[in-house]
Amino acid sequence: MCNEIYEDFLHNFRNASYLNNHAIVTPTNRTVTDINEYMLAMVPSVAKTYFSIDSLTGASTKSDQLDIVYPDEFLNSLSFNGLPEHRLELKCLYLSCYYEI
Repeated sequence: MCNEIYEDFLHNFRNASYLNNHAIVTPTNRTVTDINEYMLAMVPSVAKTYFSIDSLTGASTKSDQLDIVYPDEFLNSLSFNGLPEHRLELKCLYLSCYYEI
């Protein structure tokens, strides 16, 4: 499916207008993640992995007890629309890209 939607992807993945004019709509974030990983694997560049912060700040003074209620493993497993996953893998196409992150 990806190869049909994104024809000539390897020749056009640096072209923002090409990417803006193609989309795959899925019902779940898990499917989006799978498609993104598949497409990212085709990009000829070295990947760098980033992780979200593994801490929780509470409004109460008993924030040490929040770690028991919400363990890191649980927080890292959450997936919300419009927010990146706990683990984010990116590939930089240009050296100046690192200054934008």
